Amino acid sequence: MERKKRGRGKQGPQMKGEAGNFVSRKNTGEVEYSPVFLGNSTRNSDSGKATPIANYSFHRNVLSSQPELAQMKQRIRKIETALDSVLKENKRLNMELEYREYLHRIGVSSDQVRGGTTIPVRIYLSDTKGKEKAEAALTRLFESSGIELVAEGDEVYGSWYKIAMARLRGFDVDQYEYLLHKAAEMKLVGKQQAEMDNINATTIKILKDSLAETSSGAAQAGAVLVVKFLDSSGHTQLVAKVLSPREMRHLEMNQQLLKQPTIILEKLSEVIAVEDKQIPPPQKGLPRSPAEKH
Repeated sequence: MERKKRGRGKQGPQMKGEAGNFVSRKNTGEVEYSPVFLGNSTRNSDSGKATPIANYSFHRNVLSSQPELAQMKQRIRKIETALDSVLKENKRLNMELEYREYLHRIGVSSDQVRGGTTIPVRIYLSDTKGKEKAEAALTRLFESSGIELVAEGDEVYGSWYKIAMARLRGFDVDQYEYLLHKAAEMKLVGKQQAEMDNINATTIKILKDSLAETSSGAAQAGAVLVVKFLDSSGHTQLVAKVLSPREMRHLEMNQQLLKQPTIILEKLSEVIAVEDKQIPPPQKGLPRSPAEKH
């Protein structure tokens, strides 16, 4: 008689899971869950289950990983905050580099514009007919409006484009920026308003004179912009505007707009409108005055 070979019987397939192995029971096809052991083990002959001897460890299940997940999210937020700071600093450095390159293009050393608040003075004429008038106006501007000429770039011919850097006398940076911000948001009061109005009125008059003999052009001295152009009806328009800090920044980054008198005001308005949609309302209100900072 042929003796039947004794065996372990048919076993179901073995499948690996996240936190251990799924193993089948003998001959039944039922599946049970068994943890993963990292050490030696022996199998109980009655139950067929593995019994650990030493050096074993369970894989973490999904619930036990939640604190670790929270820590990871916190680390990601810290990285995002640090990255945002790096991007802001990089933007500031790029703007400073562009400013230095701009000074270099007009033949001005950065050392010349140190010490005091420096503002750009630019005049663009669509023709050279009013060149002498414009130069005379610049001289008057530096003599009578509380600013002094620091450096002057070469004229750009074709039409006529003059660039200079001027320093405000009697103003420090904090005071000037404060006045600009306040003037952009609301009317100043008392002496400050009179001081700002006087500076702007004098500057506007001189810049208007600089454009007197040209058919179209634009002149800027710091926050004051005067534009002369022909409208769609063919009539000459002469518009004066006190720029907000954001408009000044945009004009610094896009100086070619000064050579486009017919569209410069429209472009500035468009940019501010777009920024207003993208930038959330400020939480801290207006900047403090220099006196309040101390």
